[in-house]
Order: sequence, then structure tokens, then C-alpha cells
Amino acid sequence: MTTILLVEDEIELREVLADFIAREGYTVVAAANGDEGLQKALETKPQLILADIRMPVMSGYQMIKKLRDASP
Repeated sequence: MTTILLVEDEIELREVLADFIAREGYTVVAAANGDEGLQKALETKPQLILADIRMPVMSGYQMIKKLRDASP
């Protein structure tokens, strides 16, 4: 099954999007900020990452850069 990582700091939006994606048949892994998203991406290796750009702790840009740097 396809896994989608959803990284969004606004809880209501994160919950609505996660529910919508799950109803379409995908496995959803959700994270509240870029740091949490980075950890979950490394653990779950999702096929797709949907990330907010402006978030506390670490931005979506920073998260993707760190993920790329960590990938072989």
C-alpha cells in the first residue's frame, strides 16, 4: 500500500487532509512540524511527502533538504 507523509503544523488542517487521504485508500503518516516529519520520513520511507513550507521548529524546505542529505 502507498504511504503518504503529511507534514502540517495546523492541527485542524492536518486532521482533515489525513482523513481525506486515508478515505482514498492510502496509508497516512502525519507529523506536526519539520523535525517530526524528518524523523517519520526516515522511519517509514513514504512514497510521497506533502509538507507545509512555513512551520515552527523546522520549515518544509529545511526538512526536505535534510532528508535529501540523509539519503544515499
